[in-house]
Amino acid sequence: MGKLRLLSIGKNKLKNEGTQYLADAPNLDQIQELYLNDNEIKEDGANAIQSSAFLKNLTHLDLNQNSIGENGAHILSISGNLMFLKYLNLNHNNIGENGCKCIADSDSFPLL
Repeated sequence: MGKLRLLSIGKNKLKNEGTQYLADAPNLDQIQELYLNDNEIKEDGANAIQSSAFLKNLTHLDLNQNSIGENGAHILSISGNLMFLKYLNLNHNNIGENGCKCIADSDSFPLL
């Protein structure tokens, strides 16, 4: 799977545990687009993504309709691993005003 560039696995109830499995998968190190919409992912799942040694090439991250919340948005906003992101979808995650501000003020996403 070394050439896999796009992975879309929405609506699969991955939750935090499944997200952690993906984040720990060395064969996903070339993934550029990751679509995880509607998977019941919370703050710990956001942390798994941002701290992954194998998801550093992401240009597109779709977490639409999960539950990362304000803290999850903050965790993503301070990541040093997501510097290539050009697209980030956090619709329906209850990140609130503060989470939105964290993302907007972040230096971690120079291409957004």
